[in-house]
Amino acid sequence: VVQQLTEEQKMKREGYLQKRRRKGGHTQSATKKNQIQILATNITSDQVDMQGLYPIYSLRWQVEILFKTWKSLFHIDKVRAMNPERFSCHLYGTLIHILLSSMIAFQCRYYLYQKHQIEGSEFKCIDHVKSAIEEDQGQALYHSTSFITLIKNIYQNVYRHGRKDHRYQHKSPFDILYLTYEQTFQAV
Repeated sequence: VVQQLTEEQKMKREGYLQKRRRKGGHTQSATKKNQIQILATNITSDQVDMQGLYPIYSLRWQVEILFKTWKSLFHIDKVRAMNPERFSCHLYGTLIHILLSSMIAFQCRYYLYQKHQIEGSEFKCIDHVKSAIEEDQGQALYHSTSFITLIKNIYQNVYRHGRKDHRYQHKSPFDILYLTYEQTFQAV
């Protein structure tokens, strides 16, 4: 998909290119491509129109943020030397910790957005959940009343400290996905 940029988008891109020029990262091909935007996809125009494609394409950064979060908080890129059986246990334990933290953080973020129209930061939310599970040493996972208390504490911490900073008036992933869901369900 090739589309011409609006004047506002051209100005933003030109500002970015000027910063790169000052750092010595200027390329002539970037200057030539300042007028258009090119997206390569296998989605047909029947499924999504050209204007709806860019917000969906921008969601790919959410995957990058998630992997960065896992790498930063759970240190999945650094493992000490150990025997294979111990490594398997360590890997499975870490993956379970990531799964629990991600699921609880997503539910907290979703509830915050639904109830208060506040978007929680992926990184901050997972960090709060990870810390709460580690402080509790997993004991709350075995008792339903302490688990509910743990979830409430996590939610309150995310509400107080986990807000996402919105920059440059970007749409949130929740906004983009809602638009996508709305278009999908209208078509059915």
